[in-house]
Amino acid sequence: MSLLLSSVFNVAAPEPQTGAVDTIAYPNISAHRGGKTIYPENTLTAFKQVAANHPGQMLEFDVRYLKDGTAVVIHNATIDATATTTGTVADMTLAQWKKVRIKDPAGGTAPTSTLQEVLDEFAGTGVVMEPELKDHDQADRFIEQLWPYRHDLIVQSTNLDNLKRFVKSGFHTLQVTSVPETVDIIPGIYALAVRHTVLTPAIVDMIHDKGLPVWAWTPNTQAAVDDLLNMGVDSVCTDDPRLSVEREPNG
Repeated sequence: MSLLLSSVFNVAAPEPQTGAVDTIAYPNISAHRGGKTIYPENTLTAFKQVAANHPGQMLEFDVRYLKDGTAVVIHNATIDATATTTGTVADMTLAQWKKVRIKDPAGGTAPTSTLQEVLDEFAGTGVVMEPELKDHDQADRFIEQLWPYRHDLIVQSTNLDNLKRFVKSGFHTLQVTSVPETVDIIPGIYALAVRHTVLTPAIVDMIHDKGLPVWAWTPNTQAAVDDLLNMGVDSVCTDDPRLSVEREPNG
């Protein structure tokens, strides 16, 4: 374990700082995978488009690792579904990754992105980033790389062990689940994110009673978003960043 990662776990955090997460107002919206309905999925190209065309939205994206340990932004373990070529992410070199092109729903392609490129682009800009670790065995690398940017992001996972580590490390942490009635809620999480199709007013109330905001994934129509807001859901994560929520200050 590196010295930096050891300090994350064993040494008190520096004096409190503020960042993009402190500006979050409810209800709000996240662009899932960078708004993949209209932009090239999980790319810096998409994230820049969201920031420019849908101000105030958070950027949700996925992180996996190349065989040299470089963190890259992609959801699946292969590039087959989103790229113009095929291959396994964990078997690729950085040079190979940079040659991959991601399909754009609007036509054409976009370059792939590394995690560091996204961090460099949006850190300190007021944009909240929501990286989700997909390679659960890479938590050490994930934590170490994100630590300097922790005030501008909310890390997320379904993996209980990693969620505990993220909370202990001092990150704002989003726990993701499809079974809100029975999930083992990790103490100290920032919010609970639930598959939108299983949410009911009673479940939203139950989560709120535990003192947690309710984040819903992934409604992709305005009617679905409106129904969730009427239930009292605090945040929605959607593939379509053209959808909207009323934005009011935190109570």
